[in-house]
Amino acid sequence: MVRRTQTWKKHRQPVFLVSTSAGEVGFDLNADHLVGDAAPLDSWIQRLGRVNRRGKGDAIVILIKDKAPAEKTDFDKACIAASILLTDGMNLSPQRLATFKRSLTSKQVDEASAPKPTTVDLTDILLDAWSMTSVVGRMPGRPDVGPWLRGTDKEQAQTTIAWRAELELFHNDPTPENALRAIFIKHPIRPHESLTVNTGYLLDFFKWIPKLRDRPSDLMSTRVAVRLPHGQIVCRTLQQLADTPRVLYAESTLILPATFGGLDNSGMLDAESIPKTRKHDDPAMRSLDVADHDGYEHTDEARSRLRILIERSNDGPWTPKPLPGLSIPSEIDLDANYESSPALFNDLKDADLRRRLVQPIRWDEDGNSVESLVILAPAPKRKDKEDQLLTEHVDAVETAARGIADALRLAEIDPIRIALLFAAKWHDEGKKARVWQVFANNKTLDGSPLGKMAQSGDPKSLRGYRHEFGSLLRIQHPERSGTTGCEPPIDAGARELTFHLIATHHGAGRPHFSDAVYDPFTDAQRDAVHSDCIRRFARLQRKYGWWHLAWLENLLRCADQRASADEEVTEIDELEGGER
Repeated sequence: MVRRTQTWKKHRQPVFLVSTSAGEVGFDLNADHLVGDAAPLDSWIQRLGRVNRRGKGDAIVILIKDKAPAEKTDFDKACIAASILLTDGMNLSPQRLATFKRSLTSKQVDEASAPKPTTVDLTDILLDAWSMTSVVGRMPGRPDVGPWLRGTDKEQAQTTIAWRAELELFHNDPTPENALRAIFIKHPIRPHESLTVNTGYLLDFFKWIPKLRDRPSDLMSTRVAVRLPHGQIVCRTLQQLADTPRVLYAESTLILPATFGGLDNSGMLDAESIPKTRKHDDPAMRSLDVADHDGYEHTDEARSRLRILIERSNDGPWTPKPLPGLSIPSEIDLDANYESSPALFNDLKDADLRRRLVQPIRWDEDGNSVESLVILAPAPKRKDKEDQLLTEHVDAVETAARGIADALRLAEIDPIRIALLFAAKWHDEGKKARVWQVFANNKTLDGSPLGKMAQSGDPKSLRGYRHEFGSLLRIQHPERSGTTGCEPPIDAGARELTFHLIATHHGAGRPHFSDAVYDPFTDAQRDAVHSDCIRRFARLQRKYGWWHLAWLENLLRCADQRASADEEVTEIDELEGGER
């Protein structure tokens, strides 16, 4: 997709959108004209739905009919058949298109439509396993979802490719998976830096590499990373992927070293474009790492995110340096108190950036870090930089929840309305815990608790504490927490849903929470509430179904987000200190 721009709003200049098939669905696009390549008939009908949607004037649609490929897959045959049916000068208005499709025989429609993939049976057991989203990583009986989205036909499978300089940093590290996972969580791969290709085409690309002349003989030994849909990172050599490509068929992302190359000047995957030499320190070396390019942040005025390396020797000061093949802005300078500041690692001086991750890369003989990758993101622009009392935030969430319930026309006695309003009032009760208020930088711990903060503290100070779980403990054991005025709904169904909405309003509780210390509650009380969370999730999922329960959870989540619309603070920033 092209870069986001608002030029057309200011100057009314023509804007061209260059899109993959994602342009056929998914967003409200109204184009004046269309130029497209060959595609099956159903894809072309979707494309035409993005042209002249308001019917103002005449739109011109140009179909570029490529030369028929020598080896025709079922998809190629469908593209050719569709191109034959869509003739020059054809009227493609919605009314005429509907008449045209009815005039075709069923055989013509089948031949010109995208081939139906071989599907995989969807079972209740699989849906139950996929719904347990708080269980991260691999889980027995929970396969990757890719085959259920696209089918199992190899010619339909797609793999996304990205080029990143971070892979160069772990050349000598035998097990970099955890560190790379932390990096790609904090500095995720964005659409503008990736290329999606047919997986079979990618494997053909691998086959061409050993045939190249005047190239390093060890190219197929290059170690790359594959990011699976659930976030796990696996490292393989290109030869291993070529021999056992199964992992590439799982809707995964292949991450190549930035200096590996493989893209031609048209931005297409091409083995001939792999450079003959790979000199990481050669400034003329073309890097395909565009992760930090300008123009992709949430606001136009925000500066781009940034990665730099910092290193030191003999306990001296830290000095910044660029990643291989990249550069850093000339004004970037390390703060004099870089490592001794209260935040352990201070933000870069006058850079308008905040630290997202400090990932150690090398250590000295004593185990101290001597080189680290620092990931920075634009500092959030808040309308209100002041702390917000918990009572103020809860009042705002209650108002938003009531507005949602009214818009859905939920009656006063409806268990869903009762559960939503009660959960809105008590969902953040766990923020009153001292450990959370310390994290929120509340300077007067004996005064009014904070609900939102202008600046949070060290996430590690929470020691795994989740305020959602703390809310459940306080509501169910008010005698130990001092919570007053909290009477859960009498209706059993509303009470069950209430507790579940509180448990899941930040995405946890499906089905459980991680272990943590929850003073002043006993281990028995904590274990009982934890077990109830798991069983309740299973009961409600059987009662409402997978999609309806997820929809109900979003009622409180939307109310909380609406009340927090002016706040951009992440309460718990995982993996803050990097992985080893």
